Amino acid sequence: MIIFIAIAVPVVVCLIVAVVVITLSINTVRDGKMCVPLNSDNETVNDKVYFEGTHLISPAYHFSEGLPVKEAPMAAGVEVQSTRIPNPGGDPTELGIFIVFKFYIKEENAYKYFDSLAKRYSAEEYDIMNGFIQKASSVVEEVLSRNTCAQYDEGKDDEAAHEKKWIDYFARECNISFVKNNSLFTLYEPEPIRAIFFFEGCQFD
Repeated sequence: MIIFIAIAVPVVVCLIVAVVVITLSINTVRDGKMCVPLNSDNETVNDKVYFEGTHLISPAYHFSEGLPVKEAPMAAGVEVQSTRIPNPGGDPTELGIFIVFKFYIKEENAYKYFDSLAKRYSAEEYDIMNGFIQKASSVVEEVLSRNTCAQYDEGKDDEAAHEKKWIDYFARECNISFVKNNSLFTLYEPEPIRAIFFFEGCQFD
């Protein structure tokens, strides 16, 4: 009996430890997201990317905030105010624009994204969206300043056709800039922009 107890106790203890370790190692990635493992200092620890589902990782690690994938892009509204617009024959005027983008992060950029953050920084969904907005704002402002008020005003009586024209234009030009600058964010195709609104300038008041 003593021998049995001597053998059984370590086995039970090992089983309990194994169950605890496995429980601590179970991490879930939400639908439409991808994650990378981080250590207690929120630093990346390897080159693996995990997609939606339940996974076992080291109990010393935890999953990052989920990044949007192509199959489930994130939407973000980007507002740029008082951009200087060229006005041939007169002083430059100003125009504001609000664009609703759809974007995601490619698998090969997942680690680059987290390694680009300050250490000990937890990138929550709100921060991911703000990071995109910060990146996109300068791009939108630069693209907006390329055309005159006359060009933006043309055809605006047909609201649907006017919106589609400029959605197509900004989608193309912004995408070119994102690719050229090797952005960590990728605009979603086939619909990188869901809506666009002009305001406060060029007779869009």
